[in-house]
Amino acid sequence: MAFGRLINQFGQTETTLAFHLEEYALGLLGGGFGEDELRIDILRAFIGSKRTKDLVTSFNDCKKAWAKAGRKYEASVQAEIKELFAQLEHIRFLRDRTAHYGVQPRGENGKIYFRAINRYTVKDLEKTEEILFVIEHLDAASDDLETICRRLPFALGMHKRGRNDLTNPETLPPWRYKPSELVKRPWQYQPNPQRPAPPQTAWWE
Repeated sequence: MAFGRLINQFGQTETTLAFHLEEYALGLLGGGFGEDELRIDILRAFIGSKRTKDLVTSFNDCKKAWAKAGRKYEASVQAEIKELFAQLEHIRFLRDRTAHYGVQPRGENGKIYFRAINRYTVKDLEKTEEILFVIEHLDAASDDLETICRRLPFALGMHKRGRNDLTNPETLPPWRYKPSELVKRPWQYQPNPQRPAPPQTAWWE
């Protein structure tokens, strides 16, 4: 259930980012929803099908263009936007590893973990690594994704926030998902003693 929630919330977050990027870009251009369908269609042609990493890049590019036009954000605002995207990237790493590589339960030091290993997606086996996580990490990541969706339009100045509302970083608790809590380490292949030894020469030699 926790894994399903993470996958669903990540998809919801990508959709929300795309919506806010379109809204943000229209605002910078001076347009608005229902006011200029041509601008919306053109933006959709460029924004459509972007994934999380590309959406973040587009946000940052728009922000740079806004600064170049003399509308640079305050340092505190830039720091918050950077923090939101950094947390999103941490969660994207967890989502990618769990969704694309599969997971297995693993007991270690009296604790039940879930393990994801990238052995069959690297070209150099020396770069093989595994991560261990617990269910609580998935729940925490999903909660933080919801927080990112709420805070981003306020951080970008598209909505006005109150002094004590749920989007104000000064009144929010710290991030729940902490990537430093993952067990991340190199993984070494352990030969199976029951498996026949490989031939000393290739079949064509």
